[in-house]
Amino acid sequence: EVRALRALREVVEVDAERAELVLTILDRNQKTPIQGARVMVRGSTAEATSDASGRVRLEVVVGDVGLAVIARGFTTEHQSIEVTKEGAEKQLLLEPAGVTLDAYTVAAPRLQGNALALLEERRQSASVADLLGAEQMSQSGDGDAASAMRRVTGVTLVGGRFIYVRGLGERYASTLLDSAPLPSPDPERRVVPLDLFPTDFIGSIVVQKTYSSDLPGNFGGGLVQIRSRAVPKQLQASVSLSMGWRLGTTNELILMGEQGPTDWLGFDGGHRSLPPEVAAASAEQPLLQTDMFSDRGYTAEELETLGEAMPNRWGTQERKAPPNLGMSATLGNGFKFLGKPGGFMLAFTHANAWTRTDREMNIYTVGTDSLELAHRYQFTGSNRNIPMGALLAVGLEPAKGHKLSLNSLLVRISDDEVMRYSGRNRDVATDIRITRYRFLERTVLSENLRGEHRLNLGEFSWRLSGGFAARSEPDRRQLRYDFEPGIDEWYLSGRPDGNRRVFSELFELHLGAAADLKLKLKSWGK
Repeated sequence: EVRALRALREVVEVDAERAELVLTILDRNQKTPIQGARVMVRGSTAEATSDASGRVRLEVVVGDVGLAVIARGFTTEHQSIEVTKEGAEKQLLLEPAGVTLDAYTVAAPRLQGNALALLEERRQSASVADLLGAEQMSQSGDGDAASAMRRVTGVTLVGGRFIYVRGLGERYASTLLDSAPLPSPDPERRVVPLDLFPTDFIGSIVVQKTYSSDLPGNFGGGLVQIRSRAVPKQLQASVSLSMGWRLGTTNELILMGEQGPTDWLGFDGGHRSLPPEVAAASAEQPLLQTDMFSDRGYTAEELETLGEAMPNRWGTQERKAPPNLGMSATLGNGFKFLGKPGGFMLAFTHANAWTRTDREMNIYTVGTDSLELAHRYQFTGSNRNIPMGALLAVGLEPAKGHKLSLNSLLVRISDDEVMRYSGRNRDVATDIRITRYRFLERTVLSENLRGEHRLNLGEFSWRLSGGFAARSEPDRRQLRYDFEPGIDEWYLSGRPDGNRRVFSELFELHLGAAADLKLKLKSWGK
């Protein structure tokens, strides 16, 4: 039956009168020609494919001709065209197969410290800068800003706290917190040690290596700008507890000096302070013995009385080091103040970390024809590092395009250290044993009030900053014993540099104000 129908159709087509049909196949949206469109005539074996100009030529039977047009990426089109003896020419428009949707906008919050946001900021920056975000620091497990800086290109971390930018010393690096300069708690360096800043408080860190006009004039080789975390608009709360086991330290015997009741918090609390009578006497004049040539100083009896007032804190004890402990907590939320949106964030962190140190030191001197061993010492010691910090951030939007914020940051690190070394000293031709005790507190407080305002002319921002840096090292002691081979005993050294006690304090106050104005200037041409 199928063969018979085909034969009948061929006979009808041969006997019927025929004419030329010319088609142009176009994209309905772009109005561009479609190449490779396949055109088939219903009820006939005739078919053709469109060329590069979208044109198709077919010989069809005169009359009503049914067409089917198929093209990749477009919907199938069915049409009937009336073809006369003179032929016919027609344009066919194909609809793209994809579904066209109405335009819509997706809104999402911009996450501060997000890697993509920082990459975009770096791309748009006109200066050479590297950026680290809270997301990167969290994934890498960095505990403070100093450890996070290890992965910045061109930056070297020295002593675990100071940075060298492109090989320049720390004196050529400056540190800003939320665009405000910070005072340094180090008496011999103007740069701020970066191990003071826990990453829990940091939104991002910018290391700028070339100068720009919005930076302080004392810019040298590089600048580190620490940005505190932004206040949230929704409830955020977290509590973190940590415990660490340090190989070679935890559960091992370590040296410990006399402890005060508040040492575990990182505060001396006056336990190691100078006795009141010694402090009063040293404030008036140096603690020197008077002589016949001047009335300055004190008599030998008075000096002896002052010396007897000093507490005896010279002994050491051995105890097993406990595991490292740490905790941190954050709480933030949005609020409404007089109908205006705002937010706040509270954060706190505290930890205790122990480190035991064992090493050997050989000191050589140049001999007649080779190096000669002068001193050989065996070191053993311990350090208890106690970081603590607190952050309070409050933000308010009194009107659209206007923002006010207040950031208060307190960071401090205390180190309780005992170090003992002993060995052969060629200068005295015997063995010596030296023990050092040190309790050091470093504190930085920063207060920063800022405002940002979008105006018709551009952007205006201002800030008022204040804070202080403090360093306290009460009763740093060094005790030396020399060995007497003849009687096989250790004796307290009578050398001037053998035994000493040092009390030192530093306090630096910082106040500052600044304003920035960015104007939108009309450009020429475009």
